[in-house]
Amino acid sequence: MSAVGASGHPATPPTTEAELQALVNATPGVSLLIDLQGTIMCANLQSTTHFGIPMDRLIGTNVYALFDEATAAGRRAIVRQAELQRVPVVLEDERNGMYFRHSLVPAFDPDGVVRRVAVFAENITERTKAQMALQASEEQYRFLAENTADTVWRLDSRMCFTYVNGAYLESTGFSRDEILGRSVMEFFTPEGRDIVAGMMMKRKQNEAAGLTNASLRFEVPHIRKVGEPYWVEINSNPIYDTSGAIVAFNGIMRDIHERMQYQQKLEEANRQLQEQLQENVALHAMLTEQTLRDPLTGLHNRRYLEETLPRELSRAKRVGYPMALVMVDLDHFKRVNDTYGHPTGDAVLKAMASILLHGAREGDIICRFGGEEFLVALPNMTVEKALARAKSWQSTLGKTSIQYGAFSVRITLSAGISAFPDNGADVDTLLHLADEALYRAKANGRNRVEFDAPQPLPVGPLAL
Repeated sequence: MSAVGASGHPATPPTTEAELQALVNATPGVSLLIDLQGTIMCANLQSTTHFGIPMDRLIGTNVYALFDEATAAGRRAIVRQAELQRVPVVLEDERNGMYFRHSLVPAFDPDGVVRRVAVFAENITERTKAQMALQASEEQYRFLAENTADTVWRLDSRMCFTYVNGAYLESTGFSRDEILGRSVMEFFTPEGRDIVAGMMMKRKQNEAAGLTNASLRFEVPHIRKVGEPYWVEINSNPIYDTSGAIVAFNGIMRDIHERMQYQQKLEEANRQLQEQLQENVALHAMLTEQTLRDPLTGLHNRRYLEETLPRELSRAKRVGYPMALVMVDLDHFKRVNDTYGHPTGDAVLKAMASILLHGAREGDIICRFGGEEFLVALPNMTVEKALARAKSWQSTLGKTSIQYGAFSVRITLSAGISAFPDNGADVDTLLHLADEALYRAKANGRNRVEFDAPQPLPVGPLAL
């Protein structure tokens, strides 16, 4: 029986890596997913053809290394812009007579941080050169307009249609009589009218800044005759009379609905990929944590201590603060296991762990060292304060009656203390001295805490 989601419909199976790659390959032009340093993480097949690099080498390559220094600097700038502005960025440029349109879409992680950018590059050489030719003369404009696959139109100063080409009629389903003389705003969705109004405002701002004849390119939802909305890309520029007044607008419109759908699918695939990556990261963190934790007590284990203690000691040396090590051992613990059974012994170990954790500081390192032994590293703590801390554990445990089932167990501890810099300056020496102090505590009757006094300064000639 198939799984059913919360809506009652069959649950959508997770997207496989192969399906994601197939979706990426279906995108037109060059499609890449890069991190903020430019490393290519995902690419479509068109990218391998464009760069002339096989997929197994392209993945992991730094995209900036594929361009000359000046071009690479420009690419870094727009990636940075997409990261900081957190919105898609569109750039068009020309290289060696070829024109390209680049769309950069920031990818948001679950924590809201942008760590990757999706890049879509389209070769628009043919369209750009057609636009340049259209501007050469009205006669050439008419000729090319009727022989291009793009939809072409002209508006008067009131933004009413005065000309549309056959491609526009074919694309929208309207007849020429249904179009001419009507405002272009009637053929956009409400969202589209807002977008066009914003672009007209931008045009006025450009003109106020002295930027006339500037083309405006934008994407907007258009309407077909059947009422169906579809997304188009419009490139529009004004026509001025000799006095500088706008008398008309030329426009080229391209149906990008399919491309938008592909882009949305790619963004959704990227979102799903990011979710899977986050799940993998969380799983890896959980597994790593499990390898560094004692499963019975929840304390860190000896492996964690071996990785962390040298680093903490180095920090103590660098910053100049003391550090104490306390080795703790439960007295006659084997007798508890033999008399009451291992489950009761486990309860005693958990109780000892709870006592050690109570009142611990954030920087304290508390580990189950092995069997019934515990090791506590206390950064920025003198041997005197460590002695007081160990005695408080000794007192608390001695007063605690540990219950497990029908059994009530009392037990004591012995502890040995060593300290940096009083007793030594390396991990092995401090562990050895703490272990020796613990051995003395047991040899002197158990249920006590011993520590190594600071090493005396040399005397005699060596002191000079």
